[in-house]
Amino acid sequence: MGGRRVRVSFATIPRIYAHGSAPHSQSMQIEKVKLGTLSCLQGNEFDVDGELDLPANLEFNHVKRRIEITWDKKNQNPFGFEGYLLEEIGMKTSYSLYMRYKGIWDVISVYADGPNYVLRISCKQAPSIVVHQISPLFYSIDEDSRVFSPKLSQEQDEDKDQFSQFFKKFSEHLTVLLFIPRQQTNDPMKSLAKVLKEYRLEMKEDTHSWNLVHCEQSLNSYTLSKLPVDIEFQIESLRSCRFLLRRDLSKFYDKVSQDLCKNSESQVTAALQGMWSPGHMHYYYADPYTAFDENLRIAQTTVEIPGLVNRLVPIKRVVITPLCVYCIGPMLEESNRVLRMFPGEENKFLRVSFSSEGLDQINGLHQDPNGPLVQRIKDVLDKGLKIGRIRYHFLAFSSSQLRENDCWFVSEEKSVEEIHTKLGSFQDIKIVGKHAARIGQCFSTTQNSIEIPPQNRKIIPDIFDNQGRLFTDGVGQISVEAATRVAEKMKLNSVPSVFQIRYGGFKGTLAVNPKLVDKDIALRKSMDKFPCDHMDLEICSYTKPLCAFLNRQIIMLLNGLGVPDEVFLDMQKTFLKYLEKMMVNSAAAQRILGLYGGQYRFVKKLLEAEIPVEEPFVQAQLAMLRECAVKDLRRKAKLPVEHGRLLMGVVDETQTLEYGQVFIQISKSSPYEWGFLRGENERVITDPVMVAKNPCLHPGDCRRLNAVDVTELHHLVDCIVFPSKGKRPHPNECSGSDLDGDLYFATWDPRFLIPKNADPSDYSAPVPMIGTGEQSSVSVADIKEFFVNFMITESLGRIANAHVRQRNQK
Repeated sequence: MGGRRVRVSFATIPRIYAHGSAPHSQSMQIEKVKLGTLSCLQGNEFDVDGELDLPANLEFNHVKRRIEITWDKKNQNPFGFEGYLLEEIGMKTSYSLYMRYKGIWDVISVYADGPNYVLRISCKQAPSIVVHQISPLFYSIDEDSRVFSPKLSQEQDEDKDQFSQFFKKFSEHLTVLLFIPRQQTNDPMKSLAKVLKEYRLEMKEDTHSWNLVHCEQSLNSYTLSKLPVDIEFQIESLRSCRFLLRRDLSKFYDKVSQDLCKNSESQVTAALQGMWSPGHMHYYYADPYTAFDENLRIAQTTVEIPGLVNRLVPIKRVVITPLCVYCIGPMLEESNRVLRMFPGEENKFLRVSFSSEGLDQINGLHQDPNGPLVQRIKDVLDKGLKIGRIRYHFLAFSSSQLRENDCWFVSEEKSVEEIHTKLGSFQDIKIVGKHAARIGQCFSTTQNSIEIPPQNRKIIPDIFDNQGRLFTDGVGQISVEAATRVAEKMKLNSVPSVFQIRYGGFKGTLAVNPKLVDKDIALRKSMDKFPCDHMDLEICSYTKPLCAFLNRQIIMLLNGLGVPDEVFLDMQKTFLKYLEKMMVNSAAAQRILGLYGGQYRFVKKLLEAEIPVEEPFVQAQLAMLRECAVKDLRRKAKLPVEHGRLLMGVVDETQTLEYGQVFIQISKSSPYEWGFLRGENERVITDPVMVAKNPCLHPGDCRRLNAVDVTELHHLVDCIVFPSKGKRPHPNECSGSDLDGDLYFATWDPRFLIPKNADPSDYSAPVPMIGTGEQSSVSVADIKEFFVNFMITESLGRIANAHVRQRNQK
């Protein structure tokens, strides 16, 4: 940083201020501000991430206990961060940088540099920039500019101008250098040191001479050599998540290029992946070269185990926030039809997520549908993403991804239109949402099973009533022999009763029918969504024992329909007791693990093999389960229901069940499950049941039905069979559902039986959006617009929150 070093000592200054007598604030002018990080390993360098090279006002606000730096600047980017601060439109604008006293380290270093004092303030909590502007704000974002890890929120200022404020939080461990002109008289440093001691902040002389280093911005700014695409993505992943600082990027890139000549691409890629840790984002490597060498040695000695489950494929992920782009992965995810069409080319696909800066779902877009956040999403969808030297373009999304604000991108090497054409014929579908859903049908996560040629299938009619109501919406049949072959191909221990499938352009469920012998499967017209020649039967899911859980929505509905509060409070107390008891009792642990299954299935197997519950690994897993269960209980009111199941819905093909009746037969999921006789593995429910389908917000979504025993349906296990006649299909009464794979909450606990069914809601479909392209054909641009509009208008979360708020007021 240069300049003659002058000793500034505050050790002998007497403490003259008592608590409460210090001034409210102290202000002074500063010449410039520099933000960045320190590196003692790099010759005492200060890596400049951003700078403000113009006069500003520095205020130590002792009332609000924060340091405030305020400046005015017109029509320029205050810190030179490309795409990070808001575009001005000529109105009155001011900026402030806030650092709370409790968010900085206890020592503020100071030294003299020529005509200036330099204050060095190191942050342990993220400071924030506040933009005050009278007019509405607009900002531009460049996907390649990710200097910091900001966080965006909005609130209204209480000043008379009613300025809107956008807080942009920088990453932690940031260091700020303040250049303050030295004065011949009334030196502000001495008086400032006196007051800061009252707030446990000490000023002392800095013993380092920091050299300012300005670095390149991103991997995209380099003239790239022929590095493989996967390695480029890993370097960009480390940089975007701030494991790798920009000052190290050039040398690190050269080191990776050199090591690639001595090692295989897979080893170098694995070494870079080893440097990425999801639990330590924004904690950069002080010495990334040594860290890379250590991970490379591990990768060189690692043996690849063949035979990885074929339904899992490595997928790159990109998270788009209002101000950042994070590259993550690749991570193992379940495959789909599109990925199987391009074997070995999974690295050309990206799964892109749009989220808030806290990596949560974006909310509030409906308040400003033409605002900067919506424009940010549109820009990414229209222009694509450039990572390294490859640009990726929007491809499609599945129905579940649409609800999660996720979508698929594909490399520019492949044509989006050609992929859509290869998937099937969609040109006759003129409704944009339906067109997008049909393409997204091919992106559902599935496992490939057996091939069924056209001659081994048949089309059977749907079942309607006299008023045209459909009772078989999305459900077909599969023969016992074909179901057995599917189970063998999937290596299942038993043959499921129902499969949720994708087959060509068909989607829905196939229930086992012992009377179907001439064909493998029987499909219905309601399952046919678009023409397609794909003949592999793909399995999305299948029936198995699934525990039923109460949630906040079901609890509120049941409580409003007459179930007393004490029922739920008693359930909560019992559940918490079991969570504590499972830490010391193997039977209680197996009972709880049987409810959850999933990732805890291995622990359950250990306990069944008489491994003691005190074993450290088992204890760690049980403690993790207990922590997750308590968190879900607090946030979602998630309570397991022992006398209940989560069941896939099908229809009564025998037309035996009457309106108001269902058939439920469950299998045993745990040796300690209540309600089964000794040696009994299956049980038919013959009690009144309460049935619901999540999400449920209307009182009519909870239905009281009668479970009866029908001998002709005993081949169906772990599913709920609805009648094929009556005044209205029961699935449609439950939140407007159907039978294409929806899971229904069912409980026969008498405490949850409502005295009377409320009238169900009307779930008629809204007016669809028609394509705007040539001859009303749906274009990729229409699908992008639909994706953005869904994010803007999606209101289920707001309705649920309003429902909770209204119930809490009562």
